[in-house]
Amino acid sequence: MEGERQIKIYNSGARADFCKEVMDLVISDPDINYLSAIQEVAEKNDIDLSVVGKLIDKPLKERVRQNAVELNYFKGSKTQLPFI
Repeated sequence: MEGERQIKIYNSGARADFCKEVMDLVISDPDINYLSAIQEVAEKNDIDLSVVGKLIDKPLKERVRQNAVELNYFKGSKTQLPFI
């Protein structure tokens, strides 16, 4: 069953659904940032955080990066998040 779940989350429909759910959460709750929304959606859907990077599309990655910069999550010149 776990193998089926892993295959299922990699298809493009699941990727679009994941990104849409994250975006909807951020829009509906102005107090949540993109990183927290990604974590919340992953936990809600029982998705391991180690595979989340494969589910995030380019527009969402850019929003996450911008949000992380605004929140001062980067030290020095490092601008790469571990899962992106």
